Amino acid sequence: MKYAQRTTIIGDKTGGGSGLPFSSELPNGWSIRFSASPMFNAEKEHIEFGVDPNININMLKSDKENKKDTIIEKARELLNNQ
Repeated sequence: MKYAQRTTIIGDKTGGGSGLPFSSELPNGWSIRFSASPMFNAEKEHIEFGVDPNININMLKSDKENKKDTIIEKARELLNNQ
């Protein structure tokens, strides 16, 4: 979505982990885990550890207590100001 025209990503960095994790044990007993299918963005940058939003915003504790979604409210604000 980050590369779609007229798109703004709002919220927090994604969790990553989309690279088909592979786990195994080495002969000495150590464990190894790596991405068997690494993922890249359009600039060929590794995105295994997440994708940053265009606008970073977190849920406010006061909004959560009032059952209000801070992130959706920010999106509504942006849409109303276009």
